[in-house]
Amino acid sequence: MDEPLYYINEAALVIHQNIPVELRKRITLEEIVEIIESMFEYMEEVNIARSSNSIVDISIEVPAHLDEMDMKISIIGKCTSKDIFLSLEDISAVLDAEMRYLEQKGMLDDSEGLGMYSN
Repeated sequence: MDEPLYYINEAALVIHQNIPVELRKRITLEEIVEIIESMFEYMEEVNIARSSNSIVDISIEVPAHLDEMDMKISIIGKCTSKDIFLSLEDISAVLDAEMRYLEQKGMLDDSEGLGMYSN
């Protein structure tokens, strides 16, 4: 069986549908894509993920142990440099909604109850 593929624009749509209404009114799909790209950049920077040339062709090291607060702060910094201004709460809501996409695509390995990305 083929491994499920992560499509960033598809993920952005699912995320947009699953964030709080108030945030949905303030954030565009393009900004959600920027947040996702910033998350993957962070994962590469801390050697949790490897990517060839494409953001969708990214390999997550399992088990993935990352400092979520550090990642959120990094995402905020990357987004701010692109004139996207979001709070920690906003980023948390987007990342929580991204989990829905990962669940839908069958990309989570909950066999250990850790909700980690699977390879």
